[in-house]
Amino acid sequence: MVWRWFLLLAAGSGCWAQDVVVYGATPAGIAAALNAARSGRTVTLVEPSGDVGGMLTGGLSYTDFRSVESLQGTFRDYMERVERHYRTRYGADSPQVRDSFFGALAEPHVSRGVLEAMLAEQPSLTVRRRRQLQSAEAADGVIRRIRVTGPEGEEWIPGRVFIDATYEGDLAAAAGFAFRVGRESTREFGERFAGHIYFKDGRILDGSTGAGDHKIQCYNFRVVMTEDPANAAPLPRPAGYRPERYERILEGIRAGTIQHPMAEAKTGVLRLQRLPNGKSDMNDVNTSPVGFGLPGQNWDYPTASPERRAAIFEEHRQYALGLLYFLRNDDRLPEAFRAEARRWNLPKDEFAESGHFPPSLYVREARRFLGETVFTEHDVMADPETQRSRLQPESIAVGDYVINSHGVDAAGPPYPDVREGYVVFGTVPYQIPFGVMVPQGARNLFVPGAMSASHVGFGALRLEPIWTALGQAAGVAADLLLADGAVAVSKLQAELHRRGAMTFYVSDVPRTSPDWQIVQTVGNLGFFHEPAGGAPMLTRRPRFGLQYSFAPEHHAARLEDPLTPETAARWRELLRRARWEDPAPAAGETRGGYLRRLRPPGQSRGK
Repeated sequence: MVWRWFLLLAAGSGCWAQDVVVYGATPAGIAAALNAARSGRTVTLVEPSGDVGGMLTGGLSYTDFRSVESLQGTFRDYMERVERHYRTRYGADSPQVRDSFFGALAEPHVSRGVLEAMLAEQPSLTVRRRRQLQSAEAADGVIRRIRVTGPEGEEWIPGRVFIDATYEGDLAAAAGFAFRVGRESTREFGERFAGHIYFKDGRILDGSTGAGDHKIQCYNFRVVMTEDPANAAPLPRPAGYRPERYERILEGIRAGTIQHPMAEAKTGVLRLQRLPNGKSDMNDVNTSPVGFGLPGQNWDYPTASPERRAAIFEEHRQYALGLLYFLRNDDRLPEAFRAEARRWNLPKDEFAESGHFPPSLYVREARRFLGETVFTEHDVMADPETQRSRLQPESIAVGDYVINSHGVDAAGPPYPDVREGYVVFGTVPYQIPFGVMVPQGARNLFVPGAMSASHVGFGALRLEPIWTALGQAAGVAADLLLADGAVAVSKLQAELHRRGAMTFYVSDVPRTSPDWQIVQTVGNLGFFHEPAGGAPMLTRRPRFGLQYSFAPEHHAARLEDPLTPETAARWRELLRRARWEDPAPAAGETRGGYLRRLRPPGQSRGK
């Protein structure tokens, strides 16, 4: 067996108290902790706040992805539990089940309950809340322990393997690993959407220089609101309210570009994204002159002190509350417009400890660590011949979304309706290689959150389902590192497949299928990077909600189709390159029939 990554543990590490220490109870951190614990490892999950779930329980409830088929592994486990909750409480045919969209969309308190239950099921997993990282003791790429402060004062937490699952990459930075903040130029990786850019309606506009800089895309709150009057919490005038900050809304109303305070289309100041039980996840609209975000006001956040981060948080919070107050009360707005805004309120049954306002600022991007692999724009684009993205033989997760940056600066000259740095561009499902979560020189650290990617590449990875998938891979990798002293990616992939995780996107073979593991394995060899026959590119049919769609064309395994001589010859050549046995096809054999006869070298399929 070829050991792709030599992450050797330091001598004497067996005396350390915990097998795995995970910092950050984000979806990535929870998935990492759960999967390491399910492998029989002792795990400490350290969270600086009092809550778990990151943005998944902190406001971002209308989860970002495109096809349901891309959601597998631990995130699919979470989804199934969410759907079961709504089905059990309200009935299988209830609006709540429908609006949960297979369990992907949930009220924050439901998500929190599901995640807490999943953590509680693992007896070897301990959650340590309200522990703020102060420093890390590390040398020669090995982290030995971290120092945190909490309710009991200062303490050291030692471990054998560490996982940094924070959005900001605070643990990896404290341990001294190199990172980037900001945007690369177009020249560094040859990316069209890199650097300084003006983008609108699918086109790069004049004035885009492609120059790199220190700027990062804006943050905002994903504010959950309710239209149920019985569940409405007060929304008073916030301290320091300045109505002049929101006056561009008046211009939009006069011009007819803004027709509603909240809307599912782009005619609102805010985008309304419906959740179960009459709630909505309110988000910014890129064409609106005002939203919850403050472009340009977060550039120092990634490396800022806790005090400065708290100030940025509070500035964004007061600005968002001020916007909601303006929409409901400013007498320069039409009365019907204000009445429509007053239909939506903060929910009494959510976020009681933070005044029913979300407790988490949406940190879309912060540090990005320099890894063994850098994920870029080129990794998500479709090859015209196959209509698939670049093959990643060392894939440990998949994603299916778009390249997306919410802009780094406020709209202004030369384009008063375009945020500089805003980009949204379609992709096909893509694979994510193991090297993105291994910082250069690291020997016992995985970073599934602030991973190794260009600014553009990170825009396709910064999504809760993908972070969960990478966290699952990190937890399994930690177990293999402890068992073997190194991580063989082929062994990691096999275990992920066994746990229902996807490393290669196929639309027609679910994880419940007996063919799941072999299809995933040979997909990573290139079996399904097949000619698409000149069909139209990027054909996606809408499904359910704003950004959701059915699976893209030409991404099916088609196991019941006959195995053609051309395909058989290509598959057998790929098997020989991978040093597998390459049996001759039987007469009249289907594609699936042939795959079921294959065995990966050195292992029995399904074990």
